[in-house]
Amino acid sequence: MNTQDLYLEYTDPSGSKLPVIQCHRVWDKERFLSSQCKAYMQDVKQEARRIVSVSTRDAYMATKG
Repeated sequence: MNTQDLYLEYTDPSGSKLPVIQCHRVWDKERFLSSQCKAYMQDVKQEARRIVSVSTRDAYMATKG
């Protein structure tokens, strides 16, 4: 099995914090995305929730300066 890069954007639904884009090296993109959605959108207190969405390498590199 080959690893792949997956770029995810984590957005604060309240808007109090800036969005963060992270790069993850994963075996299974769908499985990892599902686990991140569960971890940040379901199994967490309201103030710690984040909207998890797929992003791009270009957006990730733009945040790195």
